[in-house]
Amino acid sequence: WIRTLKYVSRVLRMQQRRTIIILAVIVVSGITEGVALGLLLPLLSMVGIEGASPSSAVQSISTALQYIGLPITLATVLLVFVSLGIAQVLINYTNQRLLFSVVESLTTLLRKRIFLSVSEASWSALTREHRAYVTSAIVHDAQRIGDSIRYALLICGVGVVFVVYVGFAFWLSPTFSTLAL
Repeated sequence: WIRTLKYVSRVLRMQQRRTIIILAVIVVSGITEGVALGLLLPLLSMVGIEGASPSSAVQSISTALQYIGLPITLATVLLVFVSLGIAQVLINYTNQRLLFSVVESLTTLLRKRIFLSVSEASWSALTREHRAYVTSAIVHDAQRIGDSIRYALLICGVGVVFVVYVGFAFWLSPTFSTLAL
């Protein structure tokens, strides 16, 4: 694991700026999703829908909506919820585009390096190896490394989102959050 993580971090340093942007977008996406889902019941309780209990979160949201100047009606609540959903879709789209771009550029770079190494190798070494091994390294192994980089980025981002979700859960209901953990 440690060797793999060192390699992935070394490869990601080649695309450091875009990697940081991807991680930030993953976190923003998760926060947007969590806020949208977490605010659904408090928003509905503000307009009197049964089954949603008022809490300190409802008071904070109500204050924020009044500060912005939005009336607290069912239409406003649904507008806020739909707006968060649309924002989440746009953020996820941006995230997937960035992630694809980074992984593909790193995979292409790795393929070029493998091809360069093969072209500079001695012919006696290449004739002893099966051509299928070289082709497999250029095509499949480079793609597997690209996939591992994609998953490493996603795991890092989801880990941060998990911490934010737990914090948000404690903000909404400390008692139930403690019982759930």
